[in-house]
Amino acid sequence: MKRFCLQVFFFIFLISACSPEKSARQTGAEKTAAEPLKSYFNRNSGLAENHVLCLFSDPDGTLWIGTTNGIYTLKDGVIAPLDGGYNERLTSARINCIGSNGGSTLYIGTDEELVIWDNRMEFKIRQTGRVNCVHWSSSRGMLYAGTDFGIVTFQHGQWGSIDKENSSLSIADRDDNLGQNLLRILSIAEDKDGTLWFGTGDGLVKFSGDIRVFYGKHKRPSADGSISVMPGNSSLGGNIVNRVLIDGERKIIASSGGVNVFTHENSTWNTYTAKHRELESRGGEWVDIEVEGNSLLAGNWVNDIAVWKGWTCIATTGGLSFYNEGSNRWISYKKDQGIVSERLTRLVVHQGKVFAGSEYGLYAIDLSGLPGPPEPAAVEGKGQ
Repeated sequence: MKRFCLQVFFFIFLISACSPEKSARQTGAEKTAAEPLKSYFNRNSGLAENHVLCLFSDPDGTLWIGTTNGIYTLKDGVIAPLDGGYNERLTSARINCIGSNGGSTLYIGTDEELVIWDNRMEFKIRQTGRVNCVHWSSSRGMLYAGTDFGIVTFQHGQWGSIDKENSSLSIADRDDNLGQNLLRILSIAEDKDGTLWFGTGDGLVKFSGDIRVFYGKHKRPSADGSISVMPGNSSLGGNIVNRVLIDGERKIIASSGGVNVFTHENSTWNTYTAKHRELESRGGEWVDIEVEGNSLLAGNWVNDIAVWKGWTCIATTGGLSFYNEGSNRWISYKKDQGIVSERLTRLVVHQGKVFAGSEYGLYAIDLSGLPGPPEPAAVEGKGQ
């Protein structure tokens, strides 16, 4: 009997130690009714390559998965490599981005080329160098592809560009202390007025004929080899802008320094950061210090964002976060919640789930488990 009681006590202890409540407290994340998390790896699915670089959900219900070794699709719960020999026709197997024109034409960016797959039949390849993002403008009938050297365009069968030779993205005469990374286009979005927004390696660009650059405080080497701190012209948390998302009137920015949200560019920006390390000048020397964040964001380097029913889904290099601005509520998934690799690369909402790609595997979380929007009375007095 004594032995039996000890066995029961040990069993209860194991359940308690592994409970979701404890895991949520350990990561500072708020617990909800635990929604199922499914993982896809090379050992348990048709995803032969674990390093996921991009995701795209098409209207036909197919999830397109770009990896460091070709394209895969998820359809009806089954992951398979892209058939038809198309992977073999790519010069580079690193798939950085996939998009579409809202119909049957796909756009694929790799480390060496831009591919236009017309009606998923004709395969047009343009050697462009590394393509980081693609955007189809239905109002202009034009494709924009962001590269490391500016933007490649395609309209009515004609190729064009927006670069330092034909736009004010030219660096030589700039007075905002920004460098060549302004030409590295990482994200392209379009608002309801037709204004284009570029996420770059040196800030956020508003492109509407003229160019306006938003940038935060940043460090630049001086001629004598020392490092100077340059003031910013906005509250942008990090100047490497990995994603720009237009959500109605809001612009949500995923950057190297957290998440920024603003409605009007001249208004106050809400900035959400996580604990991180940065260099600070002390007594003439640069010291690596730890800086506390102002939120429960899983990681300060943010690679991608998506929105779903009032929730902002955030992929960071420290895990996956969900944030409800109305209730100031945070939920995070890290290793304790089943995310094997916390270094997330991209995410997309697909058929009621958020799919998050990482450096090791693909994860899917059922969004029906997230709490619905709070009643108005429940959020009174809650803010940042």
